[in-house]
Amino acid sequence: MQYTEGDWVIANSPIYPSCNGQLGKIIRIEVHRGCPYAVKFDNGQIRWLLEKELELAGPDVLAIEPQIHDPVASPAHYTGFSNGAEPIDIAEHLNYNRGNAVKYLVRAGRKDDEEQDLRKALFYLMRELKRMRVEV
Repeated sequence: MQYTEGDWVIANSPIYPSCNGQLGKIIRIEVHRGCPYAVKFDNGQIRWLLEKELELAGPDVLAIEPQIHDPVASPAHYTGFSNGAEPIDIAEHLNYNRGNAVKYLVRAGRKDDEEQDLRKALFYLMRELKRMRVEV
């Protein structure tokens, strides 16, 4: 069986046993070191696998749409809210300073240093206040 990009598969690889039994999505088809399929798993790992190391995921496995972690489009420190919103959903409707303040407030304590993130939010709020005073 040949797979296509977007197919959900289950891995069974002797080279990457940590991926065995995991659900992943084929994100690219191109031969890399002899393996044609780039599979992205929910922990963000990408592995190049052979066709014989994959099995198409059935409807029972896909009953609940899998969520693949994407550290670029949806970093973990910006996700996890019950309504599925992310700071970018709000920030893109604000100017630069206000959007960045929202970003740092939301991720405070979820990524790096909580105090540092709060100070960054304050930095952008102060810049916005200064900008407003100059323009008024």
